[in-house]
Amino acid sequence: MSGSPLSVRKGLILILGLPRSGTSWLGKVFDSHPDVSYLHEPDKHVQGELPLLLPVERSAEEREETEIFLDKVLANRSPAVTGKRPVFSKSYRSCPRELLRRSLLLASRALPRPQALSLQIPDLIDPGRAALRIVWKSINSVGRLGALARALPRSHIVLLVRHPCGQIASILRGHAAGKFAHALPSEQYRVLEALVKTDRGRAHGLTLASLRALQPVERMAWRWVLFLEKALEEAAGLAPSCRVLRYEDLCAHPMEQTRDLFAFADLDWHPQTEHFLHDSTKSDGTEYFGVRKHPQRSASRWQGELAEEDVQRILAIVRRSPAGRLVLDDEEARRQDATG
Repeated sequence: MSGSPLSVRKGLILILGLPRSGTSWLGKVFDSHPDVSYLHEPDKHVQGELPLLLPVERSAEEREETEIFLDKVLANRSPAVTGKRPVFSKSYRSCPRELLRRSLLLASRALPRPQALSLQIPDLIDPGRAALRIVWKSINSVGRLGALARALPRSHIVLLVRHPCGQIASILRGHAAGKFAHALPSEQYRVLEALVKTDRGRAHGLTLASLRALQPVERMAWRWVLFLEKALEEAAGLAPSCRVLRYEDLCAHPMEQTRDLFAFADLDWHPQTEHFLHDSTKSDGTEYFGVRKHPQRSASRWQGELAEEDVQRILAIVRRSPAGRLVLDDEEARRQDATG
């Protein structure tokens, strides 16, 4: 499968979310379906000029760049994109082809990172097989949601939104453990500068100087707000082809939510998915990038990690935003019930 012809784009399922929002777990839930070909962040290392924050109204101007970007993304078969573990059996690949592909993925782990990134692992699809369902999971294209929907008119889009305290606490935990080579989002001033220059950044009266004067968790809260305000506004205009899902709801009811998402994406139910959901949700796995964790404990872990003053700093910002109502209304109601 090379390039991104219409047959590849048709029926594509796109999972979007900010970093540490549960998108890897949800991506693997979809990957567990035997008819799915899963691409894990294929846009992460794609070089090009497509803006990180692409307004829908500019999508016509950027059409050529968008098409080039999509061709590169949907043709990306590097080991990091196609070999994210666990690996599932597929209906479109015979056992010998599956064993060969797994051997290639295993061998690729011995390569230096630059070589591994440039290596392409063939799909090894059985001859005569019908078109697959491609699932593209991304934490890099949240700011392009509307523009990508225009370029992929037959796609199904899932926007996964996590409580800002949970998302920020998870990022802080990862950086403290040395899991990231790049700076904290609070110190990525080029991205913050782009965000404050958007209509939403100006509407909130933000400047780069005003963000610099804030605490790091406050800058991260504003990043959460500005990315998600844009994405949620664009998602609202895409119904019924776009579904917004709270990470906390997925964690509370993984089986029910997955069945609903599969129906939304026109995928049938399969025992392999059911087995993976049981397996991935009964574990207390401690691997930071792993997909086997107790979901409800994962969703609420921030409550024992963030200092109360940081929680209040984050909530004070998020409450100002329409995006905040998606995650805070129920929480505020529970707090009022608890206090009488």
